[in-house]
Amino acid sequence: LSRVFQGVLTCHKDVLRTCGTIGTKGVSGEKLKLSCGATIASVWRHECQRVFCDKLTNNKDKDWFQDQLSHLTEDTFGEELFGELSKPFHMVNFLQEDVYDEEGVMTEEAPKVYEPGGTLAQLRVKVVELLDKYNDEFPSKKMELVLFNDALEHLLRINRLMEMPRGSALLVGVGGSGKQSLTRLSSFISRALQFQVTLTK
Repeated sequence: LSRVFQGVLTCHKDVLRTCGTIGTKGVSGEKLKLSCGATIASVWRHECQRVFCDKLTNNKDKDWFQDQLSHLTEDTFGEELFGELSKPFHMVNFLQEDVYDEEGVMTEEAPKVYEPGGTLAQLRVKVVELLDKYNDEFPSKKMELVLFNDALEHLLRINRLMEMPRGSALLVGVGGSGKQSLTRLSSFISRALQFQVTLTK
């Protein structure tokens, strides 16, 4: 439960009032129109999904959790507010832009603001931009990733955990499924130091 509260409290009150970057000026020309109450409820639902649902290992349990969360949300907040919560909702902290001077030199790093990111289609534009930036900076480790919906959602989960205090994750999957690549990209987005254990004799 403390992790859920931690996620909600990471979101600044101004973000809750305005729905953040995507609510005030939009991303890809489309604004996310949510009331303040719906934004707070959506953040709470998002954090519950990340903290509890992401740890479940099969679709049956995940479907049960989503049903329980939907029933609880409708009973607690009412049908009118529950109707607003049907929109896709993802929390991210990489929508802010770096500040550059006239010569193209970065003068200020983008602040980390935990805010709604909109739909996956809107977020994909930003993530592809960051992936291109990674490939430009590290040509020897260039990654040609296809960011389909599942891969993008996993990237958002990994990035959220990297940004949380004492955040940790265990990525489970068959070899070659993209765990390392998504972690490498997430580390770059978070400006985190990345290192990997090397097995020797």
